[in-house]
Order: sequence, then structure tokens, then C-alpha cells
Amino acid sequence: MEIKTKENRAFRYGDGLFETIIFKNKELQFWNLHLERLKKGCEILHFNANLLFENDFLKIKVLEKIEYISENKKIRINIWRKDGGLYTPKTNEIDFKINIFDFEPQIEIENIEVGISKNVFLNYSAISMLKTTNSLLYVLAGIEKNERKIADILLLDNHGNISEGNMSNIFWEKTGIVYTPSLRCGCILGVRRANILNILKDNQVQVIEGEFPVENLYNADGIILTNVAGIKIINAIEGKNINSKFDKLQYFLKLD
Repeated sequence: MEIKTKENRAFRYGDGLFETIIFKNKELQFWNLHLERLKKGCEILHFNANLLFENDFLKIKVLEKIEYISENKKIRINIWRKDGGLYTPKTNEIDFKINIFDFEPQIEIENIEVGISKNVFLNYSAISMLKTTNSLLYVLAGIEKNERKIADILLLDNHGNISEGNMSNIFWEKTGIVYTPSLRCGCILGVRRANILNILKDNQVQVIEGEFPVENLYNADGIILTNVAGIKIINAIEGKNINSKFDKLQYFLKLD
């Protein structure tokens, strides 16, 4: 289906959502968590999208697209409000589109050096945890990362608290306790983040979600960045070495 950008509300106003799902080893990775986040986003944006979530409708549509595919692929689902209106829409009905892209898995565990963004700061809002079609802050952060020639860049909120990476959530460990920023810090409600929180809970690991100054990272026993493509270990921030003495997070790092 050709998208008419002149009238398309996702193009004009960023009035849309998306999910990027990894199809790996002939399985849709974290499908239920993706669906849960997408449904939550539709509710927040007042999209009339009930049909997508009934009787496995959306999953069936995705599987039709990849029916004869065996190699790894990246699947992007876009949902946007139908045409009509300016800032105030005339309808809450939706359109959607499923695209398939090639996917090269990253190294599952990789050690990287990161910086802290000097130009981009996040702020909590009703939609800050969603994957919306307005991602300009992350675009600007990506440009800054490339200009500084660093592997990844950490984003703070407007109060100086740790929020997330450019395309990832962040966890760190200190004396057997795992920490991660609260959604109040403006970070995305990540699918891998949700998966990790569930596993830690199942293993009765103490996890604290909150608002933490960046200094907490420099004193951590170990830090990881996580997204659906994989996990990265931070071994330096702004040139300062960081410990990698993981205990509880070894569930995900496969450390000996």
C-alpha cells in the first residue's frame, strides 16, 4: 500500500506508533511483549485498533509476510491515525503497514565505551515510554554519537538523571542489587527491559527502579545496555573505566 505523505498523519504530525520485531531462529522474538506495548500505545493515543488485537489478527498478518522466510529478518509494524484534521484529528480509526528488512544480529555480548550526551535531554510525558513515529531526539543523539566517534551515547533527563542509551535501556549492578531508571526519567518501555525485569523477579533478585544521578554509574559493579538486538557491556564512560564484576546480571551475560 502506497502511503500518501501529503495527508498521512504519521508523516505530518508523528501521529503513529511502531514496533520493530526480530525474526530469529524461525521465531518472533518477544512477540507477546511487543504486542503488549503496542496495545498500550494504541490506548494512550486513543487509536481504535481493537481489530489488531483480536483473534491473533496482527500475528497472522505478520506470519503471512514471513511464511516462506527462513533467514533472520527485522519486522517493522507501523500504525497511524487515518487522515483528517490538523492537530485535532477527525477520527481515531487507524491504518497499518508491515515491512520486512534484512537483519544482521549484533554480537550478543560486546564491550563498548560510551559518552554522555551534551545536547539531548529527555523528559517524561504521557507518550515518552512509547515507540512513536516522532523520534527526533534519538536522531539528534545518533548524530552526536557519530560526530564524537563513540560506540553509544547515554541520555539523561532534564533533571540530570540517567535515562537510557540512544537505542537501548540501561541496567547496572551494585553489591548484588540491580538498578534501572524509572519510566519517570523519560526512557522507552523497552521490550528487552521488560523481559529482564521479569527474569530478575522470577529469580528473586532485588531490583530498584528510580531516578538516579549519573554518578551512580561510575561506582557500579557493572553496566549493560539492552535492546531486542542484544546486550552490550559498558566498560568505559567518557574515558573512565567501569567495572564488569557482574553477579545478578550474569543471567543475561552468560558469564562463567
